Amino acid sequence: MWAFAGHRYTLTYMCIRRTAGWFIAATLLFSAPGAISSRACIVGTPAEPPTITITSAPPDCCYGSWAGTVSGIANNLDTDSVMVVIYAQTNVYWVQPYSSSYRTYISCDGTFGNNTHGGHHYCVLLAKRSWAAPPTMGYLPPVDGEILAIDCAPEGPRTLQFADCAWLVKQAGDIAVDPGPNCFSDRPENVWTDEAGRLHLKITHTDDNWCCAEVFTEQYLGFGLYEFEVESPIGQIDPSVVFAGFNYSDQLDEIDIEFSRWGNPAADNAQYVVQPWDHEGNRHRFNVTLTGSKSCHKFNWLPDRVEFSSYQGGFADSGDVIQSWVYDGADVPEPDIERMRFNLWLYNGAPPTDQQEVEIIVSDFSFTPAGNPVAPTTWGRIKAILR
Repeated sequence: MWAFAGHRYTLTYMCIRRTAGWFIAATLLFSAPGAISSRACIVGTPAEPPTITITSAPPDCCYGSWAGTVSGIANNLDTDSVMVVIYAQTNVYWVQPYSSSYRTYISCDGTFGNNTHGGHHYCVLLAKRSWAAPPTMGYLPPVDGEILAIDCAPEGPRTLQFADCAWLVKQAGDIAVDPGPNCFSDRPENVWTDEAGRLHLKITHTDDNWCCAEVFTEQYLGFGLYEFEVESPIGQIDPSVVFAGFNYSDQLDEIDIEFSRWGNPAADNAQYVVQPWDHEGNRHRFNVTLTGSKSCHKFNWLPDRVEFSSYQGGFADSGDVIQSWVYDGADVPEPDIERMRFNLWLYNGAPPTDQQEVEIIVSDFSFTPAGNPVAPTTWGRIKAILR
C-alpha cells in the first residue's frame, strides 16, 4: 500500500509465463469510488444526528473470497473527523477489506465504497477516526461514543418474541461454525414459538445435513438473576447433543448452564461453568434425573460471585433442589455486552447416536436486574437511530 496526492493505491505483482521467460507485470488497484476523501468537507448538517445507509452490497456468498463492493452514503458530518468501517459477517463479524487497512473515507458528496470478502450480510459503522476497529467481533457495538451510526444489508437477523423479550435467531448459512462446528439455521423448522408462547429449538436432518438452533436476546444484560424453565426431559439427552442456557459476551466472559454427556454415554449430563472452563474450580459437573418433564434453572450473577441452582418442576411448582453451587473465583465477569442465549447443538458436529432429530422446549425465561444493570442497546434502537 502506498499513497500519492492524498490517494491510496495497492501495488500487486502478477507473474506471466511467456515464451522468452518470466516477467513481472504491475497493476494498480484503485479503491472503489467514494472510498477516498482527499480533502475535508461538510456533508449535510453536522448539528443533526449523523446517518449512514448502504446503497449496494454483495449477496450472501463466497466466505473468505472477494465478493464485491459495499457502497453507501453518509450524511450530517465532517468528513475530516469520521470514517466508515465495513464488516462482513460469517460466524463472526470480520473487518474489511483488511485488519491492517480498515478505514474507508467519505467523499464530499457523502458517498463511500470499498471492497469486501463474502459474508451472510454486511454492516457499515460510521465511526470517529479515533476508533480502533477490532479485526473480529461477536456482536456489533452499540451506537454510542465513537460509533455514530450503523447500517446493515440485508437488514438484521430474524427476530421473535418469547417471555416478553425480543430474541434474535442465529443464522450461519451453509457453513459450519462454532459451537460444534455445526450448521445453524434460522428456519421456522429449527426455531419457533407455539400458541402457548413457548420457545422450541430443534436439530433437524435434511438432505444429509444436520442443522442446529440458537437464539439470543436483543438486549445486553448485566448483573442479575437469570431463570429459565425447560419442558423437556433433559436428563435423557442424547450423548452427542448439547442444550444450554447461558450469558455470553465472548469465550472468556460467559456463564453457562449446560446439559450434555459430551460424547460419553457414561458421563454426568449437566454442568455449571464460569468461563474459562479449564481454569481450576470454574466448572461443577452433576447428573440430572427428573421426576417429570419440567425443570427450572437459575444463575444469579453478582459482582463477586455467581450462584447456580436447578429444581424439579417449573416456576409455579418448583420442588426439590436438583443441584446448587456458588462460584466466587477470580473469573467472575464484568458487565459488557452479554446477552442471554439458548442453543441446541451437536458436540463435535457428530449426529445424535440414535440418528433422530432432537427438540427442546423452553417454556419460560425471566431476568431480574441487580443494582445498576447495563443500559440496553437493541437492534431496534440501532435501526431507529439510523432511520
